[in-house]
Amino acid sequence: MATAALEKPKKAKGTGKSQTQRKPVPKRATAKKSALRAGTPSRPKTVQMNVRIDEATKEAGDAAFARIGLTPSQAVRMVWEFAAQHVNDPEALRSLLDKLNKNQENGSASSEQTRRVEALHEGWALIDNFRKEHDLICTVPEDDDERMAYYEQLREEALQERLEERGLL
Repeated sequence: MATAALEKPKKAKGTGKSQTQRKPVPKRATAKKSALRAGTPSRPKTVQMNVRIDEATKEAGDAAFARIGLTPSQAVRMVWEFAAQHVNDPEALRSLLDKLNKNQENGSASSEQTRRVEALHEGWALIDNFRKEHDLICTVPEDDDERMAYYEQLREEALQERLEERGLL
């Protein structure tokens, strides 16, 4: 029987070390400890939540939050942070959820529309009061549709004047 001789690892030229030896790679735990020692605060542990929701509701909600500069995750975090801050005050949390539930029952689109119409009427009242205080004579239609057309025309005329002043028309 022939026996094979085991070969020794070859040494790299000029180093005196074998080619199979490598420098040890630092472990992650060591890197984390080094970062903690350096004064870098560690991030709190996070968890993932999965929620089932109607697709149309999600899309409408995502659009609404995007309009105010929030992501869905930020909105959920805000609700959970509110709950955590009021853990000893369940009435505050119940009040918030009741308000949300009432808006849902009333139909958020119709309540938003109502809020906008009310704001429009408040604006018209401010303009009317200003005209009366300064004795400005101007006939403004009483009908909402005619009044909207009137103010739209004024807005267009003001825009036209600005463009002409700037030499853009």
